[in-house]
Amino acid sequence: LDRIQTMANYFPKIGLAYNYSYNIVSPGLDGIFTSKFNFPIQYIGINLTVPIFDGRLNHFKLRENATKRKQLDLQSDFLSEKLHTDIINARLSYNSSLNNMISNAANVKLAQELYNQSLEQYHQGTTPLTDVLTYETSLEQATVQYFNSVSGALTSLLAYKKSTNTLLEQ
Repeated sequence: LDRIQTMANYFPKIGLAYNYSYNIVSPGLDGIFTSKFNFPIQYIGINLTVPIFDGRLNHFKLRENATKRKQLDLQSDFLSEKLHTDIINARLSYNSSLNNMISNAANVKLAQELYNQSLEQYHQGTTPLTDVLTYETSLEQATVQYFNSVSGALTSLLAYKKSTNTLLEQ
């Protein structure tokens, strides 16, 4: 619209003017409304404006508008690429979090088996109590890591849904 408006400044413009009024002549202020010397005045006029030289103002406005249009195109392209990159990064982060969660679940299962085995060996008297406590600590650490990875996966899923604008969908 700015470009069209600037281009319109190169075209001649024509305008129409009309005025109607009264001139009243009176020797004092008290006789203004009773004076017999009142003269109606009216005029009709046509204005024609032909642009001859504007100091290249319109030329520079057109160049400025072209530059702004290019900037907006570049910003649009940048935003599109950024959104695409954000979606890819969010998907990769989510997949990585899921793999991390699966491996931590396997670690919890293994730690549970080792703990159960050491507890059974302790009851049989073949393993000292310190080994059982060590395996129990390992099981607790594996469980904490698993829950942290679940939290990370859910956070990554939320980031993915946010980047794909599906946050409120089921």
